[in-house]
Amino acid sequence: MSARARAIHGAQRRRDSADSVTARPLTAAQLGVWLGQQLDPTSAVFNIAEYVDISGPVAVEELVAAIHAAVDEAAALHIRFVEDSPRQITESRDWAVQVVDVSGEPDPLRAALELMDRDVSQPVNLTEDVLFAHIVFRLDARRTLWYHRVHHILLDGYGMALIARRVAELYTASVAGTPPPPYAFGDWDAVLAADLAYADSAELDRDRTFWLDYLRDRPAPVTLSGAAPRTTSAVGRTLREFTTLDSEIVALLRSIAQAARANWTDVFTAAVAAYLHRMTGAGEVCLALPVMLRTGTPALRVPCMTLNGVALWADFADDPTLTELTGQVARQLVRSRRHQRYRSEQVRRDLGLVGSDRSMYGPSVNIMLFDYDLRFGACTSTVRNVTAGMIDDLVFNLYDRMDGAGPTLYLDGHPSSYTAAELAMHLQRFTTFLRRILAVPDQPLAAVDLFLPGERDWLRDISSGPERALHDSTVHELLTDQVARIPNATALVATDADGARQTLTYAELDSRTRLLSSALTAAGTRPGHAVAVLLPRANDAIAALFAVLACGATYVPLDPGQPDTRLALLLEGMVEGIELSGIVTTTALAPKIPAALRGRAVVLDDDGLPVVPHAPPPSRLHPEHPAWVIHTSGTTGTPKAVVISHGSVVNLYHHHREHLIEPAVAAQGGRRMRAALTASLTFDTAWEGLIWLLAGHELHLIDDDLRRDPDRLVRYVRAQCIDFLDVTPTFARELLAAGLYTGAHRPAVLALGGEAADPALWTALCAEPGISVYNLYGPTECTVDATWTTLAAHTAPSIGTPITNGRCHVLNRHLRPVPPGVVGELYVGGTPVGQRYLGAPAATATRFVADPFDANGSRLYRTGDLVRWHTDGHLEYLGRGDNQMSLRGYRIEVGEVESALAAHPQVGAAAVRIHSEVLVAYVVPTPAAGAPEAQHLRTHLAGRLPDYMVPSVYVSLDRLPHTTNGKLDRAALPAPPDTEPTDRAPRTPTERALARLFAEALEVESVGIDDDFFARGGHSLRAARVLNGVREAFGVRWDLRAMFDTPTVAGLAERLESGRDHGPTWTAADLEADARLDDIIRATAEPQTQPHTVLLTGATGFLGAFLLAVLLERTDFQVYCLVRADDDAAALRCIESSCTRYGLEFPPGSRVTAIAGDLALPRFGLSPTHYQHLADTVDVIVHNGARVHHFEPYSRLRPANVEGTERILRLATTGTTKPVHFVSSVDTAFAVDGNPPILREDRRVAAMSLPHNGYVASKWVAEGLVYAAADRGVPATVYRPGRIGGHSITGVSGQDDAFWSLIRAMVVLAAVPDESYDAGTVDLVPVDWVAASITHLVAQRPTAPTYHLTSRRPLTFATVVDVLRDRGYPIATIPGPIWHARLTAMADQASARDDHALTIARAHATHLTSPGTAVSYGQDNSAAALDSALPQPDPTAALLAGIDYLIDARFLPPPPAVAAQRSKRHPC
Repeated sequence: MSARARAIHGAQRRRDSADSVTARPLTAAQLGVWLGQQLDPTSAVFNIAEYVDISGPVAVEELVAAIHAAVDEAAALHIRFVEDSPRQITESRDWAVQVVDVSGEPDPLRAALELMDRDVSQPVNLTEDVLFAHIVFRLDARRTLWYHRVHHILLDGYGMALIARRVAELYTASVAGTPPPPYAFGDWDAVLAADLAYADSAELDRDRTFWLDYLRDRPAPVTLSGAAPRTTSAVGRTLREFTTLDSEIVALLRSIAQAARANWTDVFTAAVAAYLHRMTGAGEVCLALPVMLRTGTPALRVPCMTLNGVALWADFADDPTLTELTGQVARQLVRSRRHQRYRSEQVRRDLGLVGSDRSMYGPSVNIMLFDYDLRFGACTSTVRNVTAGMIDDLVFNLYDRMDGAGPTLYLDGHPSSYTAAELAMHLQRFTTFLRRILAVPDQPLAAVDLFLPGERDWLRDISSGPERALHDSTVHELLTDQVARIPNATALVATDADGARQTLTYAELDSRTRLLSSALTAAGTRPGHAVAVLLPRANDAIAALFAVLACGATYVPLDPGQPDTRLALLLEGMVEGIELSGIVTTTALAPKIPAALRGRAVVLDDDGLPVVPHAPPPSRLHPEHPAWVIHTSGTTGTPKAVVISHGSVVNLYHHHREHLIEPAVAAQGGRRMRAALTASLTFDTAWEGLIWLLAGHELHLIDDDLRRDPDRLVRYVRAQCIDFLDVTPTFARELLAAGLYTGAHRPAVLALGGEAADPALWTALCAEPGISVYNLYGPTECTVDATWTTLAAHTAPSIGTPITNGRCHVLNRHLRPVPPGVVGELYVGGTPVGQRYLGAPAATATRFVADPFDANGSRLYRTGDLVRWHTDGHLEYLGRGDNQMSLRGYRIEVGEVESALAAHPQVGAAAVRIHSEVLVAYVVPTPAAGAPEAQHLRTHLAGRLPDYMVPSVYVSLDRLPHTTNGKLDRAALPAPPDTEPTDRAPRTPTERALARLFAEALEVESVGIDDDFFARGGHSLRAARVLNGVREAFGVRWDLRAMFDTPTVAGLAERLESGRDHGPTWTAADLEADARLDDIIRATAEPQTQPHTVLLTGATGFLGAFLLAVLLERTDFQVYCLVRADDDAAALRCIESSCTRYGLEFPPGSRVTAIAGDLALPRFGLSPTHYQHLADTVDVIVHNGARVHHFEPYSRLRPANVEGTERILRLATTGTTKPVHFVSSVDTAFAVDGNPPILREDRRVAAMSLPHNGYVASKWVAEGLVYAAADRGVPATVYRPGRIGGHSITGVSGQDDAFWSLIRAMVVLAAVPDESYDAGTVDLVPVDWVAASITHLVAQRPTAPTYHLTSRRPLTFATVVDVLRDRGYPIATIPGPIWHARLTAMADQASARDDHALTIARAHATHLTSPGTAVSYGQDNSAAALDSALPQPDPTAALLAGIDYLIDARFLPPPPAVAAQRSKRHPC
């Protein structure tokens, strides 16, 4: 009987005896694959394949018969899967081996491999298709390929090896004419039985406990790509590189294994872990290890799927050697081996990671040691893997076929995480690293070189910028050269606030410079001295700069807008660090100079200096002579004075002239160009524009107001045909939005700097034709720019390469270079590096370190920035992210929700996360307390949070997942369970109607009357649909808060039938009780006489952002900011985001320290140690933080606004007593039951007289606490701002303000209530004035307890409306009832479209009643303290700016193209 006949006979015999209709459960391994495939049924990721390359004459028919026979013997291949449960049924389907002759192809092997790739890339249907395939390829008479593909649910790699071995022995027997070997496979039924037995055994619980203990609280695993978890790759798209490990490596692996008492595979695994550690710097790394689970089980000889994946963590805390790490790996594998049957899918569920983005593993190490020395008769063979299946990130596949060919290492990478070049580089680097660590197994792994041969030389070359001969000229000599060359050309154009321009030619600038230089020399200035320049932003400021340099002195720019105290601090520092011989200033600014130094002032009057004899020029200066001192923020609160030499500045000039300016000039036909100087002269970036002046081009010195206004600046650029701008990426985005490149004139050169450029901006600018855009990077300590690149050179953000005569080194913590692709800290060397911090040797020694790569004693500047080299030789700056959550357009402050949850007495810990567009709360009950009911938690949160921040679903956990450093592992929070509906059906017509509305909104068939609307998947938009239905069905109008307060059918029905509504949630007695301060809070010790550190709360709000900006600008305080956030880094990102939102610069290296904390939590949620450190550090507190919401009940506002204020006062009396500056509201001085004409600053109304407004009530109570603290000796001040409007110049406004909401409603309705128009007033104060006033009083120490920060000239409502009309809005005046009715109708229409903006305005409009008797606010204290120092801006101009801003921001709809004529009074 032939082999083919025997195969057919055997197949028939097996089919006759099979239990073909018995459905059995899947094994745990099969179920894991099944579930994985269900996540993407159209994916081929679970296909695995290999081919056997057979050398010699093959009898194809016999080979085909042997394949059929072996498949027939493998019971696990005769399975059909059904979706019920799911289950598996024994069933043999028709299939056939394909035979494909590719011998006629130009490249037979390529043709065969391409067919394999196509086949393995085809997805299969687990319930319908044959799940395996075999193809025999004939390449020629002596070469045959047998290809085998199978779905992973049937076989793993070892199962494929069993099949291959059986085919080989069946074929060999057939061609030899001998009987086939006996049936070789084990019992598949025994495998199924063993799997079921394990599922019900105590072993499973033991194994589960082991893995949970081992994996709980681990950090997020690192990968070599640094990428977030990816979707699994499609087979065929997986990237692959491979190499063979030579005999020397294998021998070393075995030798070290013997020394470590381990297996050689343990050594290899340890080497992969070591490579991951060295490449990422992670102290702990995690690998995934596939394990076969066959030894000692019935599966040992059964072709089937048993593979599992287990985690292996390696710890590098003690800087181990390879031998030590191998021992660590081996011990852990031995310890875990008896627990490896517990499925990884179940571990993921147990850890709560199902549905999360958190990965359990880093790269995978898949070691397959199968005896593959297959012989097909007289023919030899080699087995090649096609794909090992699913790839999450990176897999080290090591195959040892034991066929004498040596182990083969395949590196498989996910194509969205790695490029082919990166994968090839990793393979080369790893094998090189492997050989090196094997050679020195007892040397610490940290000491082994990671570099490839030649890489150090390559790195040495790219680390240096272009080398040019150093110039011996000085900065002012560059100007002199241009004066001689083009004396009559325009050099300088200065604009003032009114747009007027003042022009100087080079000759005029030179004349002015010489005159000033002579005056300085006459005043005693000599080379080596320093001269400060305190001048307005005008031509004389530039002339003075060069005059100082011409004297041989060091230029020190000062900002006239800074507070006098800060200027005094800077000047005093100069006196201590260098001889300060002069201060160039004007008569108007001279009083800002400290009295002790005014004798050194060189005063410039409007008519110019008196005639002074020309002094002889100083002797020639050396390039190392200091050119300027620029002050940067200091970590201690004292500004650091950075000294930069002439040589460094001249080097930057020649670099920019060669690489930026001359190419631009050539592109423009050789004409002179116009550059704009938009930076402050006290910032080193001002020199980006000044260099163009030194190169012979026209420089426009842009006025302060103009340079900060994108729209006006764009108009100026167009009108004056400006060719060059240097701006931050943030401002660049604003300029693009303002139309920088949409007009007829387009600036030819744009330079970005000061912060990281984002990919979107990079792409947008690269797409602009005909312009040159540069990205410039450099700290102040490195002469403006240390690296540079054109945007066109890179597809993604890059900081490029070192500038001329500069060097950049990327070093690890041991100050050793790291290879390309590895993250390290950037150190800058060469000519750009500054000289020192003036008068700060300790700070100089810390940041300016010895250059280990230069034997000449030069220094490197340690930037603190993380970067990495790319293989094409450029640097990538690794920057920021945003950790806030967004849900249906709402930004969710995670810390606020979590702290509110934690305030519940039954909650010991809490976290929140968004799952499937639902906000989910996770709570850990307090010890001895049961799990809190979801409804109780929801009610608790309803008093503290807005509706969109109240979680819909609540999950109780034994503990929250944390990383090893103690931080919450949010990605590991589990998906919430499905919510089951309640049983109670509607009983009344009202309940039935409401249940129908609930079901329609939730898109479900039915709801129980006790079902929580939000727990069933409801949210605010769906709630709005319910409320619209309630209004139509019952004629009752409720807002979203009513729905939130009563989220069940039963509750709403009771509310409808009883007619009850909610009044004030507090009584006067409640407020008076809450205003009693804890007796413990009393002044303990005298405050600091010289405060240095301020704590600011509420820094991310509208006023808070401006307070922070002014504190940084006008004081020297180190500012600590308490911000609700997950951690300090997230808190800092929140502050930066807030500054960006309001158009404020957040200076890099600023004096800001962000602290993640919450006013509503004891000790603000800080640890006792952290809290005590804060109390010991802070000298003064500005308490601006509050929950601002005029619709929320007092109970919801109380934790943050009242309890938070008491916590601030407790902090103020912990240790040294700290002055407290509390920001309240002027509404606390207004009584609903009568007021005097003037509400004095000492007025405190009775609690019963307060408006029914929870926010005002909370502020009134907080004021009472502050006043009580003041009575006990705490220096405390209360500030009561009026309605805070936009910035007086930019108009930047808080768009969620009630006033602007009403203004928008009037614009949309094209009408205003006549009583408001006729008699209404608006107490509008610009936010910048309020912030400056508070800062001024903080710095000057106030003498009064209360200050009204209200408008000196309140605006009439008519003025506001007339401004809107002037902007083109046709607004009629109509009777109030008609206006309110119209607003209600339009709000209803908008709500039906899920637009609730007018609904919010309608709620605010309920307070827009008849003005009644006008009141004004007393301002005696504030006038005495502020009017001379900070006069209020013109309110009408501020209003205009605010409205223009809101139009530009699209908060107000665009006005009609042609303004309608002002409407007359409505005829009613």
